[in-house]
Amino acid sequence: MDEREIAKQYLLDHKINKLFKRIMVLLLLHKPGNVKRFIVDQLRDEKNLESKPLLSNDEMETMFKMLENPAENGFITGKALNDSLIAMGIIQNLNTEQKYNLQQFKGALNNILKNY
Repeated sequence: MDEREIAKQYLLDHKINKLFKRIMVLLLLHKPGNVKRFIVDQLRDEKNLESKPLLSNDEMETMFKMLENPAENGFITGKALNDSLIAMGIIQNLNTEQKYNLQQFKGALNNILKNY
């Protein structure tokens, strides 16, 4: 095994990429004033970091209400979901025309966020 493969395997074994992706998403969600302190706190609490959901149920419901199209009460579009994911630093290619009710939105969002 060459040095690049050893390094790649080390990063995979210790889930380094996932850890930093998650911290980056948390930074974009919370936008803390003291970025370094926030990162240190996240790393210090790292044991719970992976098992802790990025968004609570209440936060997902609030997000849905913010994205909800008044003309189509009770639904948001894939475009609105894609745009809000981009704001969190997550690039997804959801069908922009698809419509999501609250439960579908939560399911889609949970499915996407479990990778972070």
